[in-house]
Amino acid sequence: MNRYNREELMDIFGYSFQIFKAVDDLEAAILRVQNNASNKVMNNFEKIRSIYNKGLAVFIAFCMLLGLVQGDYNVGIIQVVFTFAIIYGIFYLLFSPILLIFNKIYKHFAKKEFLKAETNDEANSYRQKGRELLNDEQFLQYKRIVPPTYFNMNNLYLLYSYLEDFRADNFKEAANLLAEEQHRDNIEYNQRVMKESLASIQNNARYQSVLQTIQLLETRKIRTSLDVMFK
Repeated sequence: MNRYNREELMDIFGYSFQIFKAVDDLEAAILRVQNNASNKVMNNFEKIRSIYNKGLAVFIAFCMLLGLVQGDYNVGIIQVVFTFAIIYGIFYLLFSPILLIFNKIYKHFAKKEFLKAETNDEANSYRQKGRELLNDEQFLQYKRIVPPTYFNMNNLYLLYSYLEDFRADNFKEAANLLAEEQHRDNIEYNQRVMKESLASIQNNARYQSVLQTIQLLETRKIRTSLDVMFK
């Protein structure tokens, strides 16, 4: 790799990264196709729930209005609103199991549509484009050139950026810089995990009990030492 100059390396890394990025975008497009198929089913359930909520509200309002017209109710507007809310809540709770059943049924069919959409024509066309990109002759040539450790979207992007920003002039410098930054990231991650674990331990009641016991023992040792000194 060190026989390639900066411009050649940027071409290699940049081209390979673009292929990986395009394939990643195509995979995201397949996922969108699946989500759209699933959402289409769940949208039907949302329509049913909306119709149910509106129908229930209209039914209760009609019954209350009919009672007011016939003189069955002699209450103020606040009491009417309060009564409406109570009755609506009771009816909603009574019929909510039916909505839950419908929800589970629609989720089942939504999952089936999600899996089915993975192999539909649109998804297959995206998948085929991805295969064509990964079998691109130039890409395969660069794949043979670049060491496997660095031949992935993230590392290629970082190597390219080091060269573009003149932080490195050749592959060795770029690779060393990448290793240093990854090592630093790992250290920072490990330190963060250790701090979170320590905070969790310190909040643990058992730890607090042990800490108190240790402090008690230390206090006893100090008192024993003082007694020996003043005897």
